[in-house]
Amino acid sequence: MPDEWRWIEFTVERITPFEGDVLIAGRVLTGPIRLGDVFEEVFQVEHQRVDEAFDGSSRKSLRAMEARVMGIRAYRTELDEIHGGMTCELRLTGASPADFALKTVLVGEMLRPQ
Repeated sequence: MPDEWRWIEFTVERITPFEGDVLIAGRVLTGPIRLGDVFEEVFQVEHQRVDEAFDGSSRKSLRAMEARVMGIRAYRTELDEIHGGMTCELRLTGASPADFALKTVLVGEMLRPQ
């Protein structure tokens, strides 16, 4: 059976330094996001206006990074994974608060466990 990959995407709505790590609050766009997953890039999403409506969007890469998910907290509960559409706070290690910006998207690609 060939290896399968999954994308993870998370919006950045709040950035808080925490004991040498960074807490990022936002929403899971594509998941699930699991403990140990790694975000590899930060994107700025630019919405495009066409004929009085927003029609799609484009992404501009801001920087490469390596930020590992060390904690997931949602609804006052610590979780092992969280699924698309849900809001949460991620505890990330390997990056500093300066590596993030509000209203950006964190992206990673993970190998699915067999």
